Amino acid sequence: MMSLPHTLTEEEWQGTLKEFNYKCAYCGGESDLEKDHFVPVSKDGGYTIDNIIPSCINCNRSKYNYDFFDWYINQEFYDEEREIHILEYLGYALNEVQ
Repeated sequence: MMSLPHTLTEEEWQGTLKEFNYKCAYCGGESDLEKDHFVPVSKDGGYTIDNIIPSCINCNRSKYNYDFFDWYINQEFYDEEREIHILEYLGYALNEVQ
């Protein structure tokens, strides 16, 4: 973990929150937002602007260290528009995998 990039600034975090309208990127919830590693730390995901998105505590706990592409599509709150927004914001091609 110590060798992973850790460059996210408070200004970048505030910009990320604004990008997702101060809501959970996954379900759209507005409370208890946390910084979620899109690619989990356990899979070498850094603490960087291209890997951190806002997540409510419930989604963050549910996602745990699962691959986004396996986890998200199986959630009852799955939303294709939110998925596209997440992937575009983080710089993923729509058919790319983690």
